[in-house]
Amino acid sequence: MRNKPTSVILLFLTAIIWGFAFTAQVVGGRIGTFYFNGIRYLLGGCALIPVILLFEKNVKNAKITVFSGIAAGVIMFIASNLQQWGLNITESPGKGGFLTALYTVFVPVIARIFTKKKTSKNSYLGALIALAGLFMILSGNMSSTETPFFRTNFDFSLFGRAFGFNFSVGYGDIILILCGLAFAFHIVFIDYYNPKISPVRFACTQFITCGTISMTAAFFTESITLPDITGSALIPILYSGLMSTAVAYTLQIIGQRGVHPTVSAIILSTESMFAALGGALLLHERLSAIAYAGCALMMVGIFIANIPSGAYNKKR
Repeated sequence: MRNKPTSVILLFLTAIIWGFAFTAQVVGGRIGTFYFNGIRYLLGGCALIPVILLFEKNVKNAKITVFSGIAAGVIMFIASNLQQWGLNITESPGKGGFLTALYTVFVPVIARIFTKKKTSKNSYLGALIALAGLFMILSGNMSSTETPFFRTNFDFSLFGRAFGFNFSVGYGDIILILCGLAFAFHIVFIDYYNPKISPVRFACTQFITCGTISMTAAFFTESITLPDITGSALIPILYSGLMSTAVAYTLQIIGQRGVHPTVSAIILSTESMFAALGGALLLHERLSAIAYAGCALMMVGIFIANIPSGAYNKKR
């Protein structure tokens, strides 16, 4: 399977929108994890209803689209709320983006186990390089309000000069890593059902499912008040609901139709760099030199993963 240039572009646009959404989630998510996601996804689902009425009013695959959309919505509920929970703990868009991007490493394994899809050697190599970049980012002292439960220092000398960095892990980091695992299942699930569904109807179904479950959970666990969504959280909710949810997730579904799931995951993982950029520009979050080097290493992994190899071009 070769990657279609149009699909690659759509996935990069998705990554850009998602990346800046991390800043919106840090600001807006303070009203509550489930409450924020409930409003966000219900808003995104409702925004797609006019599009369905215009372009997908009569479809032959409505039944499988709805059932698979509901299942995808359940997976999205788990992944998105783990992500928002982790962001509420760390309050770091950059760190949240890069830890979520660990789905880059999980997708090839999950795709191989559950869908039997062949993955190129270059895709595996690209994923490993991206993982090395993520390690450097975790070691880069990115801003976070959480006190880590594990910290270790690495000191070494090179050409007569001393160097050192620390590696730390907090509870919010673990939650965000689990979020990355859940999103990996979401990507593979979409790839499996993509040829059988109507993309906009599918997206709408999964958003409404995720939003409904999230809002139900919010009623039982969080404080629900109208002023919370009309104050400082309004703009983040609108961006997350319309752009990050309605627009970006739909672009993801369409884009994944022309790209191998492993490469999709690696392209989408560039959202982490845009998350760091958004955090730096809007919340004045700072990255260390080693964290920036990790960003560059992730880009190298992305380009390597997109280079076809012999195994990649065989028919499946």
